[in-house]
Amino acid sequence: FFFSSRRRHTRCSRDWSSDVCSSDLVLEKISRSYDASFEAQENPMGSSFLFCPIKELRLSVQDPVLKTPGFISTKVYEPSSKNERDSERTILLLPPTGGENILDRGTANILCSSGFRVVLIQTWFGQTEKKLDLVMHDEGALRSLAAIRHVIDWLRPKRSSQVGILGTSVGALSSALALGFDPRLNTGVLIAGGVGMPEIIAESTEEGVSSLREARKRAFGYKDNQEYLADLQRNVKIEPADFSSFSGPKNVLAFVGLQDTTVPTPNQKSLVKIFSAEFDEFRGDHLSTIKNTFFWKQGKIVDFFRSHLY
Repeated sequence: FFFSSRRRHTRCSRDWSSDVCSSDLVLEKISRSYDASFEAQENPMGSSFLFCPIKELRLSVQDPVLKTPGFISTKVYEPSSKNERDSERTILLLPPTGGENILDRGTANILCSSGFRVVLIQTWFGQTEKKLDLVMHDEGALRSLAAIRHVIDWLRPKRSSQVGILGTSVGALSSALALGFDPRLNTGVLIAGGVGMPEIIAESTEEGVSSLREARKRAFGYKDNQEYLADLQRNVKIEPADFSSFSGPKNVLAFVGLQDTTVPTPNQKSLVKIFSAEFDEFRGDHLSTIKNTFFWKQGKIVDFFRSHLY
């Protein structure tokens, strides 16, 4: 029932050589892939350096791609205050390529010490899988979206304004999809993220993406990036931009790198436009944008979440 009631918000913005709206096909794929059941294991881990209690949360789930047992590993930072409102307001934190790093832990500490519960989503089954088949990208999107949905299922929010999401780099790509798709997410902060998955995959200079592109050129005989891009456009069906208004308007703050080739700057600007986002720009590349956001914009991020989560 959820999907049939929401289809009017999706767009058929690309031609998949089909008489059926691509959004309808994607919605059916997402619907059939997701099993909402899970089992949770929670273990205390002590306190952070800003005195926020931390626990390990591991969810046993069904992998949406293989339909076999999967998992989601997270760390939950509870706010150091005892205010009931603070214990409910929650931010999901999605790290960049390479997984959780010191900046993510720093952000989690700042947010929890500011009164938010933070769920740092560290990894999930199949997250790092790479293969030549272009279906890999939709499978990755299904897995990241399922991981976020399962965590929200575990949270059981009482209202749509309770849960927000913060994603960096590839974490921002996953966050953009989930933010648009899931009505239980109210607010998002997206750092060096973008929309236009085929273009990002075809042009990104990130080492893993570049290596995979060259391997595919050798295996499938693509003559150049344009030919590779055309095949990606035919085969990558799950596009965050197609869901930007799917579950209603969102509050979005974006940080954009003006000299970024990892998530190309035009794709970042497209994200700003598609979500009607508030944004800040940095005259730097991908890494410097992420670092500058952490060192200079934490106050703005905290204020943004405070304004929209309650």
